[in-house]
Amino acid sequence: MNIREKIRELKWTNGRDANGKKMYSMWQLCLWLLFLVVATYSLSFARNYYIAKQQALLDAKTKADLNLQIASCIIDKHLSQVEISCDNLASTFLEAKDVIDENGNKYKKFIYHNRFGATASKSEIFDGLELFTKANPHLWGAAISFETDFYQDTCPNGLCVFVRHSAKDVYEHVDISAMGDNFREKEWYGGTKKLGRAQWTKPYLDVIGELIVSYCIPIYDENNKFIGIVDVDYQLSRFNEELTKEVHPYENSELMLLTSNQFIVHPNRNYIKDKQTSIEDLKRDCEADNKKLYFSNIDSNMMTVALVCSNEDIFRNVEEITSKIKLYGAIGLLITLILLFLTIVEIKKVTESRANIESELCVASNIQMDMLPKMFPAFPDRQDINVYATLKPAKSVGGDLYDFLIKKDPQTGKESFCFIIGDVSGKGVPASLLMAMVCSLFRDIARKELKASKIVSDINNCISDRNEHDMFCTLAVGIIDLETGHLEYCNAGHNQPIIAKDGEVDYVDVTPNLPVGAFGDFEYISDEMTIGGNDKLFLYTDGLTEAENIKKEEYGEQAPLEIIKNHMNDTTTNLVNHVLSELSAFVGKAEQSDDITLMCIQFNKK
Repeated sequence: MNIREKIRELKWTNGRDANGKKMYSMWQLCLWLLFLVVATYSLSFARNYYIAKQQALLDAKTKADLNLQIASCIIDKHLSQVEISCDNLASTFLEAKDVIDENGNKYKKFIYHNRFGATASKSEIFDGLELFTKANPHLWGAAISFETDFYQDTCPNGLCVFVRHSAKDVYEHVDISAMGDNFREKEWYGGTKKLGRAQWTKPYLDVIGELIVSYCIPIYDENNKFIGIVDVDYQLSRFNEELTKEVHPYENSELMLLTSNQFIVHPNRNYIKDKQTSIEDLKRDCEADNKKLYFSNIDSNMMTVALVCSNEDIFRNVEEITSKIKLYGAIGLLITLILLFLTIVEIKKVTESRANIESELCVASNIQMDMLPKMFPAFPDRQDINVYATLKPAKSVGGDLYDFLIKKDPQTGKESFCFIIGDVSGKGVPASLLMAMVCSLFRDIARKELKASKIVSDINNCISDRNEHDMFCTLAVGIIDLETGHLEYCNAGHNQPIIAKDGEVDYVDVTPNLPVGAFGDFEYISDEMTIGGNDKLFLYTDGLTEAENIKKEEYGEQAPLEIIKNHMNDTTTNLVNHVLSELSAFVGKAEQSDDITLMCIQFNKK
């Protein structure tokens, strides 16, 4: 016994074989295999997801470090311009000498020689500072301060003057020494004097509330005695625009520049100057908001540049890829389950039709079926004609059709039975639309025309005129004279009808014509015959003869002949139902691939 036969023996058991030995049912095997597949996939997915998130964090760190370097370069650029400007200011009246300290560091030392002259007045110094500030619009202001033994005649406390750019083309002169302010205890003066070399101050608020940083250069006389300070002020808000524009690692990232307790640059401008904070406070805020903080210290200026990036931005690519992996994994898991199920289970091939057809298609199906005669017997008050027909669509809407009617010749008063059966090329909605058109045309034309060939020709011309999608329809149209039994039959590419007559059953030879819709103005030719009492005319579409079972074997043209021969004395309804029953037994569980339409007509002479 091979593995396939063993699998076939695995019924949906209660857990015991014929000998009472415990065995696994198909459900259990499928569940175990499902568990193994899902567990393997889940572990692999979790591992890859973790690795991807760690890599995203590394990428975010690299990207943040690069942007922090860019921010530092921008800040250094601005501050270097300030240093150069201050050096230029000092060089106008001081002599610069290169000095090496005890650590081997080289720096400039400025010696006073006063190019303004020994009698330079305070106003002359103010004018010189104003000219300098005008020439350096990037600066907030400039100042010169001296010890008490300079300008004792005019400034007993020592001279300290400052020029500030207060508005457009307006420069404010401030005599700090006259204000009684003990400026020598300030960091910018006292700290620089103590250090003995140029330095940057910590950022501080100016008297008008602007956040300022100062670059200060000490001044010495020819005897190396400290005599004063030259300094320039820089407004830190100038960083904001360029930093915000250039430093942008992620879509929603936030750049901040802060001192030990205050923001200098922040996306929310209300935080600048008003909010007291520190880098530790910022760390806690980021942890609470589930964000990442990256920062770098600018030691020379006691400032910190920081980037705040949301996890959503950092992991956006990971989540997008993960969503695709989940989708592909789900699809792969579904395919795996199907393959496992087909391998283990060959007892029953489970097919489930997908209910993806919209509600409009359901309505369309009902409308389409309502176009066809469904009340049988169709003519309960008549004994001369008996007809039964049925249509079994492969989809919600299809392209098969049938119809019939009794009409009276207005000139002779003779009654005739007119019928049609057809099959539109293709399936689904396009076929159903053409089917509806053909049914409507038949009803309209058949009431006026007396010839079957003329009915088919008129339908063909109407369809061909606007057949942009090259669709066509096979048709069979017949007209039976209800007095004589004379039948005119026009076949337009349709299957041959079957006649049950005088105990014999056979296909009727008909003239081949093109299907309607193929070419306009085609000349259709009819065939004629006479049918008598108890004769039955059986018509069908190719969905009957081309129906396939699960072995892909076609039903064929011989089987209907045998069934009709065995049941030729039955009513038209029973005969059609016998054919359907035998077809269903042959097809089994194979999916219906085409519409199936059957029609049986019995004429009884008066």
